Amino acid sequence: EPAKPTVSLEDGNRFTFTYSLLSSYYAIGSYEIDDGNLILKTDDGEYKYMFKIKDNTLIFNAKESSEIPSYANVPDGAAFEETHE
Repeated sequence: EPAKPTVSLEDGNRFTFTYSLLSSYYAIGSYEIDDGNLILKTDDGEYKYMFKIKDNTLIFNAKESSEIPSYANVPDGAAFEETHE
């Protein structure tokens, strides 16, 4: 089974977003929460990803986000559930 896409939120409002092991791009940067949305912005200023926060789940908003490669399985409305490692 392929690795599932993950969003990791870290101390200091930092994030990592892994959407495909096929991608050589490593999405890291800072995040903010605004009006019920989680907004991820990469350090290189190239990409922005938006998620609606609903309970302990993040719902991907493709319309407000940078394009994700077609080989990565992250459709609009994809749900990322909270996990603890």
